[in-house]
Amino acid sequence: MDCEGNCYPSVYLTFLNNGFCDEGTYGIDFSCEAWGYDGAICSSNWTGDLGEASYSCNESPTGGDCADECNVPNGNNTSCADCLDIPNGPNSEDNCGVCDSDPSNDCVQDCFQVWGGEAELDECGVCGGSGIPAGDCDCNGNILDCNSVCGGASLLDECGICGGNGIPDGECDCEGNSLDCNGECGGNATLDNCGVCDSDPANDCTPDCNGDWGVRYNIASPDFRLAAEAYRISLAHLFDPLLAVST
Repeated sequence: MDCEGNCYPSVYLTFLNNGFCDEGTYGIDFSCEAWGYDGAICSSNWTGDLGEASYSCNESPTGGDCADECNVPNGNNTSCADCLDIPNGPNSEDNCGVCDSDPSNDCVQDCFQVWGGEAELDECGVCGGSGIPAGDCDCNGNILDCNSVCGGASLLDECGICGGNGIPDGECDCEGNSLDCNGECGGNATLDNCGVCDSDPANDCTPDCNGDWGVRYNIASPDFRLAAEAYRISLAHLFDPLLAVST
């Protein structure tokens, strides 16, 4: 008897497992478990799980002629279809929804853990960051010093020399000049022996006959007249010896 309870001669057993599903369209119906889904004479010798590759009858791993490509009896090939609807196909869908059989092009997570995202770690290790800021030389906010050392301490001095000591003591600029007596940097005024500061050497004071610098006498004063008379007397013998004696 077939699956519908119809009685057929035993010659019809040759239809079992002949590559064609006899499900009653042309008479006999073997598309039930009792007939191994048109696979074998099985009523109690099925092993494994229905629809699995291990599903077998009389140790023959088959779901019978009426099983689909997924080994599901009377199935529609969907239970083992891949993402392109190919039964037992090699394709799989990655986390970005791309279906193919090439695992090398599967999308990956970016640094924000977004599948297929484009965020990357910058040179400072910041996800989606912009890297070292303009003007800085590292990720710690350091800058180049005047010797091009990142984070260095060298500075330009007031004369523009990297790491220099600036204007030397006693000088007033970076050219080696000094203050003159008028306080002018690089000026040419000088102080004469009478304490006069200017740049005109013609008016510098001179010493008198006693070697005194810049001494001036008041010729109307009694002291000056007395001194002049004494000086005249000291020179009188040069002109008139008698006058010198009598004076």
